[in-house]
Amino acid sequence: MQEKWVKLLITLLKSDSAITAKALSEILGVSTRTIRNYVHEINRLAKDNIVKGSGIGYIVTDRSTAAKLIQTNHKDSQEIPQNGYDRYVYMVKKLLRNESINAFDLADELFTSYGTLKRTIQYANTQLNRWDTEIKSVADQLYLIGKENDKRKLFSYLIYRENTGNLINTAHLGNFFGKEKTYKLQNILDEVIDSYRLNVNEFAYNNLLMHLLILVSRISTGNNSSEGKYPLNIENYSQQLIQKMEEVFQITLEPNEQVEMNILMKSSTIEEHTEQEQNTFSEKFNQKITQITSKVFQMYNINLKSEFFIRPFSIHIHHLIYRMKNGHYLKNPIKANIIDNFPLVYDIATYIAFQIKDIWGFNIPEDEIAFIGLHIGTEIERQKNTSEKLKALIIAPQYLEIDKRAHSFLKDNFSKDIIILNTMDSLNAVDNLSPYDLIFSTLTDENVEEIPAQILQLDIFNLERQKGHIQTVIDRTFKQKKKQQTREQFFSFFSNELFWIINDNISKDEILNMTSRQMRTLNAVNEDFIEQIKERDEIGTTVFNNIAIVHPMDFSSPQTKITTILSENGIKWNDSTANIIFIISISEDHKDDFRNIYENLMEFLSEKNKLEFVIKAKNLEDFYNRLLS
Repeated sequence: MQEKWVKLLITLLKSDSAITAKALSEILGVSTRTIRNYVHEINRLAKDNIVKGSGIGYIVTDRSTAAKLIQTNHKDSQEIPQNGYDRYVYMVKKLLRNESINAFDLADELFTSYGTLKRTIQYANTQLNRWDTEIKSVADQLYLIGKENDKRKLFSYLIYRENTGNLINTAHLGNFFGKEKTYKLQNILDEVIDSYRLNVNEFAYNNLLMHLLILVSRISTGNNSSEGKYPLNIENYSQQLIQKMEEVFQITLEPNEQVEMNILMKSSTIEEHTEQEQNTFSEKFNQKITQITSKVFQMYNINLKSEFFIRPFSIHIHHLIYRMKNGHYLKNPIKANIIDNFPLVYDIATYIAFQIKDIWGFNIPEDEIAFIGLHIGTEIERQKNTSEKLKALIIAPQYLEIDKRAHSFLKDNFSKDIIILNTMDSLNAVDNLSPYDLIFSTLTDENVEEIPAQILQLDIFNLERQKGHIQTVIDRTFKQKKKQQTREQFFSFFSNELFWIINDNISKDEILNMTSRQMRTLNAVNEDFIEQIKERDEIGTTVFNNIAIVHPMDFSSPQTKITTILSENGIKWNDSTANIIFIISISEDHKDDFRNIYENLMEFLSEKNKLEFVIKAKNLEDFYNRLLS
């Protein structure tokens, strides 16, 4: 695409109103006829018109396609945000990584006008209320204002929303390492995974494939890594993988490389690590790794202390220090992708690189920092996949392998509900208890005062008899956790302006008209909201056990709000009667929360006698207390 076409699109994107052909011709230094030709040629690049002309000038009608054309022309891998929510996220991420940013420079980056940027800041501040932070503009410099602890919570929230599953893909790898080599290694890996029926998600698979490609490339060029002595305890599936790789690529893996690959395989398939593996490194080295992960948690509120992260990360850092001592580093095929599209992950990786320099004295190159980012992205993706499970800690002594017996019992019987993050021999040895929802202890003399998690005493000699009780405690802890999450979000979604108690005879249409008008007044919904919810209502019933939950089929509302109507007498709703009616508007930025909102409301109200108790509420605060009691 010609540079002049790009300049034309950028000029139109940055304007809040139409621009005449004459004004465009002066900006681009061409005739008005040439401007018309540019518009014609640009519109030929897409199925529908990108730029529309009228009597008052030209405007961009398809901002998304226009942005992609600019992005492609600039060979830029970073996507250009084209809606309010994406601009807000982009802006906040940038402010979390910089003390301040210039408003006009940011408008240029986003290809928007200064007026649009000001509206984005207003929108951003409504979103930032929940973290007690805000964006302030001083002399055209933007600052993120708030307590450091609140900023860390915001950072943690945003990084878990980043789509880290797209960090790596096989196309990137094939382009960098060669399609033939990548294809061969994929076939070997697939054969091993299928033979042993291993459970490997897409992200872990791509991450594993990339590290194996790096390993093969390193050995093929005669650059074997032979530092360190490692105990050999290789799983059968890793042995088969090693054998196939050595046959196909005509290479020989050193013992330490075999152990490295075995740990990569085990961490990718979420296997337990043996005690022998856990003692691979010196106590001093392990303390340094613990120091790094502790500082990351203090700085970013991101927990990287699980065994699934620590093992492969420790192996990687050990090899990294060896490479730095010998004056070489690995090229990273997806460095630009990580830096441009996953800035928060890269920011944590950079912070870790700073800690490595402080501890070992080496300046870490960007390519190697991006590899550290891959380990962080892998762990965050794993945490997202297990976020609905309770995070558990086991307190048990190593004496008579009590710790292993407790771990195996809980893993074998309750892995669908809990993820065991750590096993310690004493509560006093745990630096921070906040990551844990549930603590299992085989000790009877622990001081359990002020522990922020449910603690359950285990009788190590009668574990089987405790199964029912353990499941009851797990179920209760799940519900308590859900209720606490709902408490934290409740007044973001519910408000007095959208709360009614109605015991008069009133029709469904009257309720929909009344509530949608109020939601429009509060700018919570679009003009076609009532048509959208009626369309959903026609598809199938929205009433379950005397509770109506009404919502549109998409997430296009300006805000996520929940209108609540209580009726002890009941309101006729199609062929059913509803005692509670929830009418929900859903915005793009809360679409991931919608399922939780829906399921939690139904679960809380399904408790015995809960419905009858809740509909007697006198006001919103009373409803809140009754619902979450």
